[in-house]
Amino acid sequence: MVQLQMCSDWLSVKALVFDMDGTLLDTEQQIVQAASQTLQHFGYPGLPPGHAMPNMHGTSDRLIADVFAQQGYPLPDTVTAVGLVFEACYRALPQQAAPVYAGAVQWLQWAQSQGLALAICTNKKQALAIRGLEAAGLLPFFSHITGRDTYGIAKPEAAPLLLTLEQLQVRPKEAIFIGDTHADAGCAQAAGVRFWWFSAGFGREQALAAYPKAGSFASYRELLAAATGVADQS
Repeated sequence: MVQLQMCSDWLSVKALVFDMDGTLLDTEQQIVQAASQTLQHFGYPGLPPGHAMPNMHGTSDRLIADVFAQQGYPLPDTVTAVGLVFEACYRALPQQAAPVYAGAVQWLQWAQSQGLALAICTNKKQALAIRGLEAAGLLPFFSHITGRDTYGIAKPEAAPLLLTLEQLQVRPKEAIFIGDTHADAGCAQAAGVRFWWFSAGFGREQALAAYPKAGSFASYRELLAAATGVADQS
């Protein structure tokens, strides 16, 4: 179900900034595969099929550190070093596109046709984000890609989003940040940017309950229908 503050609020919007993983691309299986290979690199058993990751919102070093903790394994090196191994495993996966959430391409096309600036603000490293967007055919939509290493700081801090908006020459009150986890919601709140929650992503409602939302949606097709007043015919 789509619940959005549109109408007069929508008229002031000049930019949409998106999280990537769990918001535009369903990268869960790639992340699980890279985490499994990281465990195996250090001599531990890999993860079973369909494994539920304990952290799908943080930076790669925290994400893999939480996997070690979840499995009851001590970290074999520093958090940073293990994170670099995870990133190397992720980078070595076959160059294939992660699934794009249904209707996301049509939403991006429509937003672009309305003259909205589009950007990415992710906790993935910038090069990996660009690679993933390019493989999925989404890269041409975005005028700026912010990774956790672009400015040296990650969400939920406000800086990555604010610096992204500076690149777009858009003020916080003129933007909407679309994401799926509490890291995205916290970043938007800290930056003074309206937040739309993509509830079909990796985030959980309980973790997002304390954060303000200007809207929520589980389907880009329904989002487009709400914005245009034209029901999806597919």
